[in-house]
Amino acid sequence: MFQFAINKEAGPAKVNISPMIDMVFILLIFFIVAAVFVEESGFEVRRPEHEKIITPDELPPLGIRIDVQNQIFMEESLSSLNSIRSKVAQRLIVSPELNVIVRAAPLADAGLMVSVLDQVRLGGVDLISLSLDTDE
Repeated sequence: MFQFAINKEAGPAKVNISPMIDMVFILLIFFIVAAVFVEESGFEVRRPEHEKIITPDELPPLGIRIDVQNQIFMEESLSSLNSIRSKVAQRLIVSPELNVIVRAAPLADAGLMVSVLDQVRLGGVDLISLSLDTDE
């Protein structure tokens, strides 16, 4: 099939690695030069030095809680669905930037929670926080 001619007089084969060494040095110089011009862009983060100080004029958020028996508690006193709107409106007069937190028990009626949210919005508060009441 195939015949190979072996030349015993030629001696061992030699590999010339000088072009490979030249190429490695060229690549090394390229990466060194390229690394000098790379600038990472970023921005300075300014952290607040102190926490926000609450002034005495600011009132704590209005808390509304719905328990497992679907009873509504406003500031830990039992309240009806119909009285929420007026109480929120009264509190909004005292504190125009009123925060409202509605906490509902996991097994509370979702429809009642939506009705409470509607009454709070009708009372004049646009931003309402919702929370899951796990105390029960």
